Amino acid sequence: MGQTMKMIMKCLGILLLGAGLGALLLTVAFLLPVNEGYVEQSHALLESEGWYPAMPILSRSLDTYFHSFLPGVLDNGTDALMLDTATKPEGENAFVCAMGMGGYSYYWHGYVSILRPLLLLCNYGEIRVVNQILQMLLLLVLGVNIWKRKRNIGYILALFSAYILLMPMAMGMSLQFSWVFYIAMAGAILLVRGQWWEKEGRYIYLFLILGMLTSYFDLLTYPLITWGMPLLWWLAVSPDETKGLYRLKRVFATGISWIAGYALMWVMKWLIGSIGLGENIFESALYEVFFRAGVEEKLTLVDRLEAVYTNWRHYEYKIYACVLVLWLLCGIVRSICRGWGRRKNSYAYLLIGFSGIVWYLVLANHTSGHHFFTYRIFNLSILAFMLIVTECTGIHENRKVSLRAMLGWVGMAVLSLGMAYLAREELFVTNGGVEYRMAELAEGVPIETEFTPSFSNINSFGLCLQSEASEGAVSLSLTQDETTVWAGEIPLEASGDSSLRTIDVDWKLQAGRTYRLEIALHHSDAPVYALVSTQEGGLAEYDGLIIGNDSMQNQLLTAINYRSAPFSKKTIIFLALTWMGILGSILVVLQTTLESLGWRLWKKEG
Repeated sequence: MGQTMKMIMKCLGILLLGAGLGALLLTVAFLLPVNEGYVEQSHALLESEGWYPAMPILSRSLDTYFHSFLPGVLDNGTDALMLDTATKPEGENAFVCAMGMGGYSYYWHGYVSILRPLLLLCNYGEIRVVNQILQMLLLLVLGVNIWKRKRNIGYILALFSAYILLMPMAMGMSLQFSWVFYIAMAGAILLVRGQWWEKEGRYIYLFLILGMLTSYFDLLTYPLITWGMPLLWWLAVSPDETKGLYRLKRVFATGISWIAGYALMWVMKWLIGSIGLGENIFESALYEVFFRAGVEEKLTLVDRLEAVYTNWRHYEYKIYACVLVLWLLCGIVRSICRGWGRRKNSYAYLLIGFSGIVWYLVLANHTSGHHFFTYRIFNLSILAFMLIVTECTGIHENRKVSLRAMLGWVGMAVLSLGMAYLAREELFVTNGGVEYRMAELAEGVPIETEFTPSFSNINSFGLCLQSEASEGAVSLSLTQDETTVWAGEIPLEASGDSSLRTIDVDWKLQAGRTYRLEIALHHSDAPVYALVSTQEGGLAEYDGLIIGNDSMQNQLLTAINYRSAPFSKKTIIFLALTWMGILGSILVVLQTTLESLGWRLWKKEG
């Protein structure tokens, strides 16, 4: 008990020292000048690219790629915010700037302590070059140290595969994505280099610091990587004689330490900021925490599972999918030809692999809305799978082809395909990103359009309206062959800055069949306008408009949320292969459990 209390007191000392040092570094950074020319050049560069351009070809766009499943989307909007945060009006108090951070006072914004001095020396474009070089150097250093400890090409292939799946092109071009990578790589290098951290529980302090650094620098991108990546590589290079139970103990102990550092470092910012600014930061901070966890929206389990699937869909990207399929094939071939068996790390790998799913479930609001970068948390699950393939397959030097293993994989393939067909996904389509005009709705004069759904099940339907009306409603009716299929209405109430009014509809229609959609205004206390495109074309679902006696080829600006079975054979195959990887990993753990009881799932043949 005395040793535990001593360790807790040391952790508290590290936390207090880290918080004080963090506040000091930010204050000192704001005492430094910046080169206004470099700041202007940096903003001009980001403005030319747009807020969310996509790699590998940068194209100007405000938010075209924000909701996409392309893995190379840059967060230039946040990088621009970082540049703004790193500068301050002349004459303002440095400590106040360090605590206030332009309204986002519940974050530390520790990156300012690095970014502001850099803006004395170079612009954003040059910082990107340095960023890319440093990331490649860290990868090389980690790879060399892993090779020194294990000399197994499988580990090196796993390292570079995991790096590819982080989309290094985007990480090197976006500061928003870089801070977590640096912390994770630094932690992994320190742990892999030697066994000093094993003694006297020193690794507890390291993971506490990794959590604190993540809270200090990161703006909630894919923070769990700074715990899981160093831990996975530490387990991978651990001596073979290390007991499996001790490896599990590391997972739980480091997880608790990292969470404590991450959460308490945030709390220290709220405390220091509240004192320094004379305002209650805790209130806004706790609201943000509960909001990101989906408490405010009362998200259901289905909504949270949807967040998991939304993030995983990024790995359907061709290059990503090829990497994953190659690793799955490697595991299948090695297990059939040379078997698989008990390994002490398998339990730990599986736990770390599932930790990312827990993160997605808990922070469903944030991870579903920002999946274009939070998808990288799945890198932990993938790296854990690759390490399982490396360590737990191909373990017998002389062995005939295993018929049992082959039949096992066939059985898993059939089961996985069935599970893939049970999946459901949502598809959001909109024609809102076009130029438009406002068409006033007059009571008694409906707007009609032909509507041909691309898929059968529609969860919600959104219509773009502009009005200051607080009473009345816009009715919607869907008819087919003069028979009303569905009727409902959109209440006219305040909707903030958004013009999109969305309602749940749960339409069960026939895909490809044409319906007539009619909207009409009722009892409004102010003018109401529907937004109509000013150009032909748009969504394939619509075929022109009829307003009163006038026909036109334009479209109502709407948003449709489909929900059905996977919309393509490619997606079904991708999901089936995903389930095969999951089931294979679970089977390795089952094999380890059975072997510990003296019975082999796959007996040696021949």
